[in-house]
Amino acid sequence: MNGRELALNLAIRLGRAALMGFLTYIAFYVLPMYFLGQAIRGLSGVITSGGPSPEALLVYFATMAVFFAVAIELTRDTVLEHAFSVGRGLAFLFFVIYATGGGLLTLTLSRMGVPIEMTIDASRLVLILVGIGLLDVGRSILNAVNWACEKADRELVRQD
Repeated sequence: MNGRELALNLAIRLGRAALMGFLTYIAFYVLPMYFLGQAIRGLSGVITSGGPSPEALLVYFATMAVFFAVAIELTRDTVLEHAFSVGRGLAFLFFVIYATGGGLLTLTLSRMGVPIEMTIDASRLVLILVGIGLLDVGRSILNAVNWACEKADRELVRQD
């Protein structure tokens, strides 16, 4: 591969990564804030929670989604693509556990100066989401093994 082909390949990768990052930003931050922003701001005065605010959680989630979308697109067709896919699965898995406080959601409702504290046990829902996250990690690992096998096959065919 000469310098011109390498530069063209790099420009294409950067363009695809920038486009993917922009689309991910729109899908995971702009649209949720547009459709749910008013509801989140309206409930923030009535409901307080012990953890980060829903707006902060949305920012964290969107940041992770954009980072992994760009990183995976930049490293497409390399082993790092699969490493970032595994990392994405693990990061989102831990994010679900962090955002839900391990499955126990505590809300404090303030109506007419009287606080009412509610605790919701969502641990089974979190367990289901963790299981889905583990399936995503396993799928990414299997894709990495498949990529390595296909690359080895291509090398063997080239040697013959």
